[in-house]
Amino acid sequence: MLPKIHIFCWRIRHEILPTFQNISSIFQEFKKDHSRCRACTETLIPVLKECLTTREILVLGELNNNLLDGVYSKCIDWIEDMIRVLDLKVIFDFITTL
Repeated sequence: MLPKIHIFCWRIRHEILPTFQNISSIFQEFKKDHSRCRACTETLIPVLKECLTTREILVLGELNNNLLDGVYSKCIDWIEDMIRVLDLKVIFDFITTL
């Protein structure tokens, strides 16, 4: 696994990616709204899975819609479910796409 992908996965696991939600917990004036769709607070799940723009990209990449429809409280739970279903080559492509 490439070092950048490994670090990205580690940051997802510890929920420390610089989402607007995380930044606003440090800087109180910072807006939490998702920068692309403005329909939700920018946390890991909406950014990587639920945002309309993100869903389009994942569907265009031929990701099964059943894997996008589940409800998860943590992003790592969704990714672990993806790992259980997809083969190894597709997992690397999926993580790289994220």
